[in-house]
Amino acid sequence: MSDLNNSELLLLSNFIYLKWDKFKNKNVGKIVHDMLYRGKLNAAIVTNGECVETVKRDEWINVLRQIKDNSNLTSLKIENIKSDNSGIRTACFVDNHSNNATVVFRGTKTKEEWGDNGQGAYKIDTPDQIIALDYVNSLTYHNITVTGHSKGGNKAKYVALLCDKVNKCVSFDGQGFSNEFTDKYEKFITKNNKKIISISAKYDYVNCLLNSLDEEKIYIDTKFQSNPLYYHKASIMLDGNGNLRPQTKQCIFSNIIYNFSTSLISDTPEPYKSFTINGMIEIIELFLCGIKLEQIILKIVGDTVLTLGYTKHYKLKKEFTLAYYLLSSLITPFMFWNDFVKAEESKSKELLDQIILKINNLEEGIVEKVKKIGDEGEQVAYCISNANSNFIKALESDVIM
Repeated sequence: MSDLNNSELLLLSNFIYLKWDKFKNKNVGKIVHDMLYRGKLNAAIVTNGECVETVKRDEWINVLRQIKDNSNLTSLKIENIKSDNSGIRTACFVDNHSNNATVVFRGTKTKEEWGDNGQGAYKIDTPDQIIALDYVNSLTYHNITVTGHSKGGNKAKYVALLCDKVNKCVSFDGQGFSNEFTDKYEKFITKNNKKIISISAKYDYVNCLLNSLDEEKIYIDTKFQSNPLYYHKASIMLDGNGNLRPQTKQCIFSNIIYNFSTSLISDTPEPYKSFTINGMIEIIELFLCGIKLEQIILKIVGDTVLTLGYTKHYKLKKEFTLAYYLLSSLITPFMFWNDFVKAEESKSKELLDQIILKINNLEEGIVEKVKKIGDEGEQVAYCISNANSNFIKALESDVIM
């Protein structure tokens, strides 16, 4: 059998989310059969202490049927399953005839992994990335393909850059890397980024976060999602017959939002820059899990203030308040994601103007509150106001062409 194609890798990147690692069978076809016809699917999708599952049971059945009808996938045996209480799950899928090996990394599913995502925004390497690299280095196979969705896609890209055993990487909706990472590994990126393909839903909002590796990028046209969180589901890129849906262009506004967030972060003084960077990825992941936005920001800011060593002294209230408003400003555009989708698809200037008015009102309200928090508040308010002004100008000039 030749290497798995991109559609087959996407099916495996969906499959890794299910809890089949405790099943006795270690053959993909038998596991799929047990879940479809022997009542084991419910046990495989039970979420205990994990994110609210956005993939419904009937959607899983659809994915499993697409795998069942693909002999390249059903013949694979599963080896070296790594699964622990922190939520990490990785497995090696091997073809018995060719001995081709494909490593699949699962995306974020538990609260323990959210913090690692945040670290990826400002650290060179995160603990989970290092674990992923050690896993692949421990395998006896060579010419390995690595893949995964979301955080799993980020791990796949990381491993592809730093491990000579990997000859191909396909990342689905995987976020990028910190400035610190791209600075340290510039030579590895130049040498190995040709191994990597990033495939994302057109309106996914995770793949555009942080720095790309100048890899090949493919965007997939999906059906409209009533809930904007669902644009990050791996299954929506499938056509129902086991293939990727048609390709399209990247959406315009995702780049504009990316520029807004990076501008706000780069202009913000310390220690608030650290607050913002640490919270950015975690906010998106928690938001994806269906937790209310205000609860997310309060939790992240509180955790970050304590993590960075601020004890119960007079500065704590000011640090907390400024960090809260910074993260509120950063996340504001994401609250209008589906409205942006509708505006871009319909090319409605009227709708875009309504979105801009709402965002402006929210951001101006934040700025006015921040200005009241002393000299540092004035400085942070200027950063928010400047980033928002450039953001609005870009929306007005680029989204409706």
